[in-house]
Amino acid sequence: MAGEGLSSKEKVADDNEKVRSRAGMVILRANSVEHAREIAAKEPMHVAGARTFQVRPWLMNDG
Repeated sequence: MAGEGLSSKEKVADDNEKVRSRAGMVILRANSVEHAREIAAKEPMHVAGARTFQVRPWLMNDG
């Protein structure tokens, strides 16, 4: 079943009552991992406690 293994905060039912994951990904440019955490912590859904986040460093290759 879609959404298995997700906590109730990570599940949402669509109009057809199918469970969908609310998980997503945002890529942003920051000066450091801590700077990225500061930016994410100010996002309104995170401030309201409706979502949580994890910051994962990503190395961008130029070219």
